Amino acid sequence: MIGIFPSDIPAPWWLRLPIYLLRFFRKTSLGRYFAFHFRNRLDLFLFAELHQKAIHDIRSLTTAQLTLAENKELAYEHFERVADSCRDVMANTLEVSPEQLHATIKIFAEDDCHEAIIGPNDGGGMNAEEHEKLIDRIGELKVYTLARSTDSSNYWSGRPFDVGSNHFHLVRENSSFASILGVKDKYNDWRRKACNCFVENRLTELAKLEKYANSGVYWQDHYLAAAVFPIRYTHHVTRQPIVVGFLTFDAKHAVFGAFGAYPDIFNFADPIKYRDALWSKTFFHVGGILADTLMPGLLQYHRNRGSNLDSI
Repeated sequence: MIGIFPSDIPAPWWLRLPIYLLRFFRKTSLGRYFAFHFRNRLDLFLFAELHQKAIHDIRSLTTAQLTLAENKELAYEHFERVADSCRDVMANTLEVSPEQLHATIKIFAEDDCHEAIIGPNDGGGMNAEEHEKLIDRIGELKVYTLARSTDSSNYWSGRPFDVGSNHFHLVRENSSFASILGVKDKYNDWRRKACNCFVENRLTELAKLEKYANSGVYWQDHYLAAAVFPIRYTHHVTRQPIVVGFLTFDAKHAVFGAFGAYPDIFNFADPIKYRDALWSKTFFHVGGILADTLMPGLLQYHRNRGSNLDSI
């Protein structure tokens, strides 16, 4: 009986007949009609908000760069609006209410960060000494929060505001930044195994086990799970990824996954297998789209800001 069905229909055997019939029905005109409208309706909830809110707000941010670099209050309003939009889109993707998610846009304090942040897993053609110097330099870079999502419901009441270049954190003091940039943190050596995203749903537990490093003050009181996406581009000559900032999301509960299928970074020793696990998660692609779309505006803002590190 089992042998009559195509081999690509998965076990258990009792599911093979329904799946086979569903595939057959989907190939008919009526089946294609229902499949198209079902998928269209399902995708609409995600992509309408992604397009109308986040992408539009990021577009406005990109076109207002010179003004923003000169006016830190106006800059914060723009970036805060983008953080809200990113939070709302990600919350919609994760099937949680927006208030349950907190989003930030982070940037490097150094003026030349877009030239220094590389951290290649393979050394990028450098000799061992040059590579180690690069890794050390990256570890000392300062990251600070440019803007946070709003909290109209006071769900995040008591959380420190900590916005601006005076409230920076070193890359090497935080596992989320270190894992993406391929440097050491307090407990881990991410050299040669940098990842393209940091996702973890057990932060407080891992911190107690001395596996997760975070230099934030009392961060355990405010969130348990986090997803961090690099805002980056690829150098047109070296083809190495260059990070200019981070788009982060955190929550008080394990929301980045479901039913035990959590793509937590500390469960994977191999960054390739970790990437494959992320690849199957919609929220990973949504976060990547948001971060990639934000990159041109954030990079231009950083460059227009010049040496004025007092700006937000």
